[in-house]
Amino acid sequence: MRKPREISPTHITWSLAMLAASLFFGSSHFAQAQSFDCGKASTPVELAICRNPDLGRLDQKLEDAFRKQLAATPEQRQTLLAGERAWVAQRDARCVKGAAGKATLDDCLANAYRDRISAVQVAGQGSGPTGTDRTAICASVVQKYRAFLAALPSSSAKDASALSYVLKSLADSKSSGVTVGGPGGIDNVDPDKLSAWAQSQRPPFSIPASLIDAIKGNVDASQELHRLPGTNYYVVNGTAGTLYCYGPGVYFQTENGKAKAVAAPHGWARNSEGGGCTVLRGFGMIDSTPIAYEENNASIGSYSLNITPWQGTGFGQDCTATFHFTQRFAPADLHNYNTDPDDCDGDYCDGLKKATWDLVKRIQDHAQSFEAWRKAEIERLTPTQARQFQKLFAAASADGNWEPETVDEAITAAPLLVPLVEGGNLYLAKVGHLTMGDFTMPDWKVELLRLGADGQPNNTPSATFNVGMQNGPLAKVTVE
Repeated sequence: MRKPREISPTHITWSLAMLAASLFFGSSHFAQAQSFDCGKASTPVELAICRNPDLGRLDQKLEDAFRKQLAATPEQRQTLLAGERAWVAQRDARCVKGAAGKATLDDCLANAYRDRISAVQVAGQGSGPTGTDRTAICASVVQKYRAFLAALPSSSAKDASALSYVLKSLADSKSSGVTVGGPGGIDNVDPDKLSAWAQSQRPPFSIPASLIDAIKGNVDASQELHRLPGTNYYVVNGTAGTLYCYGPGVYFQTENGKAKAVAAPHGWARNSEGGGCTVLRGFGMIDSTPIAYEENNASIGSYSLNITPWQGTGFGQDCTATFHFTQRFAPADLHNYNTDPDDCDGDYCDGLKKATWDLVKRIQDHAQSFEAWRKAEIERLTPTQARQFQKLFAAASADGNWEPETVDEAITAAPLLVPLVEGGNLYLAKVGHLTMGDFTMPDWKVELLRLGADGQPNNTPSATFNVGMQNGPLAKVTVE
């Protein structure tokens, strides 16, 4: 019987080099790479693919998908090759260098290949202006971020809150293929000096007076000038207020030695209709593709990244990847802000802090069944405590609807009202999230109310606590 053709153990590592040779020099080495002899396998990835037929088939499937993508978009050859090389580095970091966690090497490789095959196939569907799906670049970032997280040593002390800034985390990783920032930026723009600055550039260009006037009226705050890497596209913009609300922005490109006004990146223009607040905008690169990006952390436990890629002479369509994180308690962040220190002091106050921490944890644990849980908590009260709670509840809810239907609504609506018993005392706990304007923070705020000596509700909280929270492990990602 004829020996079955062996599948290359390092299609990506070997094939990229041979593929580059065949594309650039017209050689036939690419076909030879496909029939690479598994007897020469030496690395853990090579040996695993040669040993496991399922991995071999996945390796071949990725090879086929990548070749189709190259054939469909030959003008993106450099970018595609760079992206595939970056994926190889991420694959090895994720699965070989002790970072696969509980997964075996074979399982880790299989998952890495499936993710990559999906991303390459999506990118090759041909729905975009240059033959790529508009969500492909967001899908690529998701894949890079998952690989980045998987490559972190499990024993390392991970700052989950910092890591949830996805683009910065990737930019700090040398092998991700992601950079942020641009060349030749100006932190504080003086419109009257921009003409001289433009003449000092290489090549020099002029800025018409209409653009200078637009920059002067852009925003009542310090403005910054940024250039999209590898292009002749510029933006002058700035923010105002504590919510970092962007002005309308001034956008221009240089052509034949002169700057001319152009449109904003699609994502920025569309998002500015909602105010452009609580976001961070910037330029960068993803696998050699210049991008405009917008980050938003205004929602609890989520990070939204909008990306608009540059496509030759202008921006293409934007996409958005939203990363959802579990929440966990921040260490040593149970802060006490007492409105009546005499009522919350010493060991008793420490006990009340601990009881408040436990209460918030129980609320989070019962987020999907809050009403049933709250009802059970009330039923646990003694008859006297139940009467006290009903009196406190009636007073607290008299001025408005203080009882949202779900825990999630407590983020934007009024606090939840639940009973808390500590040290023999019955409290009504008003539990909600701290807010700053339109920005809702993950930290919980808890006000504790008691009946006064006269048996009537006391409108002044006995104690107020903040329970610090931070992002935990990544739960899910959506791309649209």
